[in-house]
Amino acid sequence: MVIWTFSDYWIHRSLHSFDRLWWFHSVHHDTPQMHILKSGRLHFGEEIFNAVLKPAPLLLLGAPPEVLVFVGLWIVFDGNLVHSNIDQRFPSWAHYFAPTVQLHNLHHAQERRHQDSNFSGSSAIWDVLFGTFSHPDRCPLGPLGIAQSPVPAGFLAQIFFPFRAQLSAPETGAETLAPGRRS
Repeated sequence: MVIWTFSDYWIHRSLHSFDRLWWFHSVHHDTPQMHILKSGRLHFGEEIFNAVLKPAPLLLLGAPPEVLVFVGLWIVFDGNLVHSNIDQRFPSWAHYFAPTVQLHNLHHAQERRHQDSNFSGSSAIWDVLFGTFSHPDRCPLGPLGIAQSPVPAGFLAQIFFPFRAQLSAPETGAETLAPGRRS
């Protein structure tokens, strides 16, 4: 799990850091509400990127198939948990160790500094170590989604959106681009 979460952290962070990847990931961040279906609302381009890169370290280290199956099952459980709209009650210290709705809600906030934090899925350890942790008790949660979103509303338009964006960046407000994101 340490190897998996480390890999997951850097891949998720790269999706927020580079325009060519962000346009695919922005489809996931676009909706203004959290619900369990949002965890699976990923562009197929992002899914391919994740499917190739995330298991690579475990495969290179010779992890048995059972480990890959366990990790795959955990990702589904964890993703559904943190994207759900249930009211979880955890003590403040638990946000450092447990995947919580409040922690991930902050990651989906419109405010860029929060959206570009809390990349770790199953634990905040990598966010704490690499300076991208935002504690939900110390950061007020505003609206969710992407302010002035360039992501189109229709399903087919969303499928083609990242590919069109590769050719010419969509018109966006300054707050749509993340700090450090390359234009």
